[in-house]
Amino acid sequence: MVNSMDDPDLRRHIAEVSREHDQMMVKHANGHGNGYAVPRDAGLLYRDNDNALAIASAPEPEAFDEGPCFTEAQFDTLAFVLNELRKQWQDDIERAEQRILQAVVRCCLPGELTEREVHDLRARVIRAEQHIERQLKAAIGDDNVVDLPAGFIRRRGHAA
Repeated sequence: MVNSMDDPDLRRHIAEVSREHDQMMVKHANGHGNGYAVPRDAGLLYRDNDNALAIASAPEPEAFDEGPCFTEAQFDTLAFVLNELRKQWQDDIERAEQRILQAVVRCCLPGELTEREVHDLRARVIRAEQHIERQLKAAIGDDNVVDLPAGFIRRRGHAA
């Protein structure tokens, strides 16, 4: 099978059609419509043939002066401005930290208050139990209370 791109007649025909298309687009862009082609005098690189591109000249290197870029007064002014900005940033950071701390306190405060209430209620229950025990002992009397010996209550299934 022969590759159709190897045919010189086909390549010549494609090149001719491409040139006609480029000329039509340039004519269209020069005021005969709103085409997309750019005329040759637009200052852009233009491809003249199939083998080479026009080479743009390299930009000239900028001269580098070895001297300081700022005067002493400008350096002092920059240092002053940077110090003032640093102070403002530190103040802003401190204000933000305070707002965060206040938000944390607002979030944690209900839990702290609830924990205090639970401890207070526990203490009240303990005091109530102690009070009930004292009243029971007073009502029954300590003489009637008998301590049972260890192992008095046996498990089921044990023979005596």
